[in-house]
Amino acid sequence: VEAEIRRQRAEDIGYGIRDTWIDPRDFDKEEALTTLEGVNTRITELAAVQEQDTQ
Repeated sequence: VEAEIRRQRAEDIGYGIRDTWIDPRDFDKEEALTTLEGVNTRITELAAVQEQDTQ
């Protein structure tokens, strides 16, 4: 029960903003790699667009 509370902990930090703790152990490595690959792809695409815009 304590681990569940820790994992779903959310704190009101003011101005209606809630700080939610996400336990990294809840993500599997495959999901993290997929996310990282997606970010890397998007960065590469943005760099290509930036290069085209500056030429």
